[in-house]
Amino acid sequence: MKTINRFLVFLVCVAILFSAVAMWYDTLKIHATIDTGSVDVEFGEVSCTETPEAGGKDVGSCSVETKEIENEGPEVKNDLDLVITISNAYPGYSALVCFEVVNSGTIPVVGPYITLPKDLPNWLAVSHEIEPIQIDPGASRTFCFRFSIVEDIEEGIEPPEGYTYTFQVYLDFIQWNEVEYEVLRLRVNKEFRKTEVALENLCPNKADLGELLDKSGDYYVVYVEVKNDKVGKGFSPGAFFGVIWIEREGVTEIHVIDSYDFHFDVEDGKDGKVRAYIYDKVNQCIVKELKLKKDKNYTVDNANNVVKVDITLTEPLGINQAVLIYLKFKPSDELIGSDWATVDKYFENNVEVTTNIGSSSASATIKLVGKKE
Repeated sequence: MKTINRFLVFLVCVAILFSAVAMWYDTLKIHATIDTGSVDVEFGEVSCTETPEAGGKDVGSCSVETKEIENEGPEVKNDLDLVITISNAYPGYSALVCFEVVNSGTIPVVGPYITLPKDLPNWLAVSHEIEPIQIDPGASRTFCFRFSIVEDIEEGIEPPEGYTYTFQVYLDFIQWNEVEYEVLRLRVNKEFRKTEVALENLCPNKADLGELLDKSGDYYVVYVEVKNDKVGKGFSPGAFFGVIWIEREGVTEIHVIDSYDFHFDVEDGKDGKVRAYIYDKVNQCIVKELKLKKDKNYTVDNANNVVKVDITLTEPLGINQAVLIYLKFKPSDELIGSDWATVDKYFENNVEVTTNIGSSSASATIKLVGKKE
């Protein structure tokens, strides 16, 4: 009998213990809903006001067209296009373009960060005093810039007659908390230009950076003479510049590795050495040429298809400045005489840039287009 009583007591104790453990595992649940905002800016009112013309005449004219990029996806940056057309203008003609920007999104933005075409003609002067500012949701701001037709016969600046010129201005706006990253980001670009340049004249004279090579879609184009199904010696252009753009305020140390395919070699002669310049993007002129010495500042290795450049600036690069590096390419002996049917028709050129405040890279491609006799 004593044994049975002890067993019953044991069962009761176990039951109480299990009940207590079950209460320790009660559960609480949290349900959360998160809605993200949007970055969206659009144009409001735009205008183009001409400076009063001599004698009360109405000779020249200008017009403004806006283009908005919608449904850009989850990118930080939001872009607008402003297209300006000036017609029947003449030396001395001037106009003021103003545009309202409305923040129609739900996130504050900062801008505009303005990008002008790199190849504006030397007879067209574009100026502004726009500084990026914050625009809150529902608010708007108005910005203006001026363009003028200039003429200086002695300096060879003369607008063409009977000509209509159209160009685009890009206005970038970014979310307010990403401003520091966007402004400080190192920007590197690679492009190909013809060798007829005028880089020896310093500011305030506008620089001729060289005409861009023809393009077919995303590719630059070099025309190749084809003789008896072989690559001939005739190329158009016969030589060209690969131009590297480096932009970032505060840069002082620059290390460049430029690699390329076998089709073209970098010339290292009297007219083809590696050249570098500091370029003023606002005034479109050369601030100074950077004197580079072979083996000390750069090496050219056409056997392995690579050029290395090291530059130390005496003072930090300004916010509206860029370092331009010019490499002169000419057809390689390996390309000339090769079988046109089997030769690779695309010349790849890649550049890696490392600076004291960051690194970046860029690339560009040339398509070889055959021309038979």
